[in-house]
Amino acid sequence: MTVPAIIFEQIERVAATPSKKDKQALLSEALSDPRSGGLLKALLFWCYSSSHRYGIKFVEPKTTPGGVLTAEDGQFWAVLTGLSERQLTGNAARESIARLMEQLDEPSAELFRRFVHKDMRAGFTEATLNKIIPKWIKEPAYMRCSLINDVKLDKGE
Repeated sequence: MTVPAIIFEQIERVAATPSKKDKQALLSEALSDPRSGGLLKALLFWCYSSSHRYGIKFVEPKTTPGGVLTAEDGQFWAVLTGLSERQLTGNAARESIARLMEQLDEPSAELFRRFVHKDMRAGFTEATLNKIIPKWIKEPAYMRCSLINDVKLDKGE
């Protein structure tokens, strides 16, 4: 079993678990796995970090079977870096993604889709990841608005 297949299986196991504490325990266990922990950590950071945006709204699921590339290959990361740094945009980005999806194996292709959509579809967020590794991923600030009745304004101005 390839490392991306192990990671995909771990993510699916987290998705099937309803309890947030159990999800956190499974993620903690997966991140400490010597076989896949390093790649999973990189994938989760690039997926949930607000500093990485890909400019793509939707990636079609892989329809053709097979593929030899995995999430460990340089081409996978080259496309993600190109999207994140805005070197690949528009039709060039769509074509690069389509070529990559044809060459990826099924687990890596599904991880790539979820990755670009910025959601692993497993019921956790960066807050859950920050409980495992404190201050790992910057969380967006809470921007609170107050009701006009609660604001003390000087009437003289």
